[in-house]
Amino acid sequence: MTIYEHAMVGVNGALAAGLQRRYGWQIVAWAGLASLLPDADGLTLLFGPWCYSTGHRIWTHNFLAVGIAAAVLSAIVYQSDVFTKLEKGDILLYQKRKMSPFWLWLAVGVSAAYVHLLIDVFYSGGRGLPVWGVPLFWPFSETRYARPVVTWGDLGATLIFTASMFAMLRWKKRIQPIAAASLLAVAAYMLFRGLVW
Repeated sequence: MTIYEHAMVGVNGALAAGLQRRYGWQIVAWAGLASLLPDADGLTLLFGPWCYSTGHRIWTHNFLAVGIAAAVLSAIVYQSDVFTKLEKGDILLYQKRKMSPFWLWLAVGVSAAYVHLLIDVFYSGGRGLPVWGVPLFWPFSETRYARPVVTWGDLGATLIFTASMFAMLRWKKRIQPIAAASLLAVAAYMLFRGLVW
């Protein structure tokens, strides 16, 4: 999956749970950002191909590292209230966040990051491409988990999430069921691809 698709999984998960209605859009933004945490090890590309090949899908593509990162960042994001502050020119706009408990931010952050890992198990290769497994239990185990059912670069999930965004814009009062339907559609698409591949 691409960065866009991973973020949309987190966003749609929070929307499907109806968190925006009870706690505001900030928790939805956090879900989208937390969904991207495992790809932090992709920044190793800045240090060259060797560093990327030895670091990506290892350092933060495991339950331990991404769980700790999500917990720490949940605390920082919650305390700083960063998603309610928007700087536009010289004016600081502030929209009061609906009070939500810290445990919710922690649960959303960790679960969104963990879902990323599980999705990468299924988006782990392609026809003619090497299988790139995910070491879920690293550093305690070097075992890499992969069940490549969707090829890299496949646009199926992208199209589903894009269509659901437009549907949410059109039917604003039905955001929750549209988000749930988009997640089910992506899961069904992955299942379909697994059966025909």
